[in-house]
Parts: sequence; C-alpha cells; structure tokens
Amino acid sequence: MPTFRRLCLTALIAMMAATALVTAPRAHAQQRGDVNDDEPIRLRAETLTRSSEAVVLAHAVRSESFWNDDRTAILTRVTLRVDETLLGTSAAETDVIIPGGRVGNVIHDVSDMPVFSPGDEAIVFVERHAASGMNVVNGGAQGKLDIVTNPITREKRVLGAEGLFSTDVSVPAGTGAPAGAAPADGSAEDRSAGGDGSGLDALAPGADRTLTLEAFKRALRGAAPRQ
Repeated sequence: MPTFRRLCLTALIAMMAATALVTAPRAHAQQRGDVNDDEPIRLRAETLTRSSEAVVLAHAVRSESFWNDDRTAILTRVTLRVDETLLGTSAAETDVIIPGGRVGNVIHDVSDMPVFSPGDEAIVFVERHAASGMNVVNGGAQGKLDIVTNPITREKRVLGAEGLFSTDVSVPAGTGAPAGAAPADGSAEDRSAGGDGSGLDALAPGADRTLTLEAFKRALRGAAPRQ
C-alpha cells in the first residue's frame, strides 16, 4: 500500500501539472504579444471555486517540511485552523500539502507556490487531489489570499484579490461599498483613506484599494457555481 509520503508525491505531481496548465496560456498570449513576462496569468474566482473542495478563512498553525520516499523532492505539510468555511465543507483543522520547502540545509524552491508562516491569516482555496485524497492549495500561490487587519478600526481586508472577480468589486477603504459607490453619508470623498489616522498606512502597500473581508465574501458567493 502506498505510504503517506508517496501519496504526497502524487499530490506534488498533480500540482506541477496544474502549474503547467496555468503557464501554458501565458506562453500562447506572449506569442500574440498580449502580455509580458511580469504579468501573471490570473485565475478567476469562478475557475478556482469550481475546482475547490472548500474555500476557508483560516490561520496557519504549523508547518513541517520533509523528503518524499525517493528523496527527489521536498514537500511541506501546513496545518490550518479553519475559522470559517466560506464555500464547500471543511473540518475545523485541515492539512494542505505544498511542493517545496526546507529540510536541514537543503532548500527545494518551487515557483508560484504559496508560502505559509505560523500565525498567517488567509483565504485558502482547498482542492482535494482525487488520486491521493490529499488537500492541496488550488491555483498555487493564487489560492492563498492574505488577510490584514487595520490596527485602529480592526477591519479585515483581503490582499491579492485584484482581478479575481469578473466585475469590479474593489472597495475604497472605510466605505464598505463597491468602488464608485457614494459613501453612506453622501460625502464626496472617503475620509478614512490615507495616512490620516485610519491605520491604513500601517498595512500592506495598496491596502486602501483592496477588498474588505465582508465584500470579498459577498463577491465569492456571487462567483460560486450554481447548484
């Protein structure tokens, strides 16, 4: 019977194949001159949700890197504490297997794979690999969207969601409304944006144009396949 680590290698191969499928459209687009080397091929939420077992809001609890049985690849097992299941079904705690990692002084670096550190809060698109039954991160690095919390307002925002949805659902900071919508008080500008004490200057660059967590949830439900 295959061992746990051999099954994990199967998941690694599946992830490599998935990465190849993502990069193939890039090569075709480059031949047409549509994109350059710096532009990622962005998967849409509709594509990610369709092939995901679950989409979860979770904290990374721990990670462990190890060799596969043949010592040809290093894999990393990340344990997630699921705070909320946004789509699909998930246990309260789940593991995902990620190609790459570090064992001793040996580093196996795999491009376009997500990186988790203990304490990370993120939206994770979890895919169940059919042959092995192991969970992997759907879409590679695109399947992990980091969460940042405003230190003053405690509002949570989702990083990396730009271009994920078919329509513009970006939310100007502090409004809680889609881009272009007037603030609730009818004012012409968003007074909480910028370095005026809102706390946004303490977040990641561009955080003022990212989605609030609640806006992301609404957009995600709208992108989910209809049953």
